[in-house]
Amino acid sequence: MASNKMRCNSQSIREKEIEYAKKGKDTTIDSLNEAKEILSELNEEIKGSFRESGEYIKEHKK
Repeated sequence: MASNKMRCNSQSIREKEIEYAKKGKDTTIDSLNEAKEILSELNEEIKGSFRESGEYIKEHKK
């Protein structure tokens, strides 16, 4: 069953790549740019969480 889902996902991804190619877009660069944006957002969230945790620890250590 998992292999069917993977096959469907692969087919869906391939269909999107074909659609992008028809529009003249480079799927690899677009995908990498999108991933970079997502990772940057997650990185900022993680930094914020560490900052908050550090402040919490400092306040409650006293």
